[in-house]
Amino acid sequence: KSKFFLQFSATDSATTVTKIQAGKEILQLADSLEPGLSLHRESILIHLGTCLQILVGNEMMRIYSGAEDDDETLSDQEIFAAFRDANICFKQALASAVLEEALDGSKKTATGKIRESLSMLEDMKRDFDNMDANA
Repeated sequence: KSKFFLQFSATDSATTVTKIQAGKEILQLADSLEPGLSLHRESILIHLGTCLQILVGNEMMRIYSGAEDDDETLSDQEIFAAFRDANICFKQALASAVLEEALDGSKKTATGKIRESLSMLEDMKRDFDNMDANA
């Protein structure tokens, strides 16, 4: 499952949802084996957050293109949940990266990239809220 989960390629929403489910299982396993903040957990969280972000992006493009009547389209509630979960993943990964940065100063690049992902997610959420308000 981890090889499948860690691959980033252009995929449809159904495949991305399967990756998210696998990522959540891997995260639960990591929490059992190595609870707390760790580099391994941080990596899983970043990948899981990115998969959720890809899912949201796919769904937004589906709505923009007018294909929202498709049976595979997620509900607004599911999209909001994906935003929430991605935000949680990135914030937890950032907490881990900040701790590592404080310990040895080696994570400045990682914290910057995670902050970029959080910023991009906020922009996407704002765009989605505007789409929803204009509908």
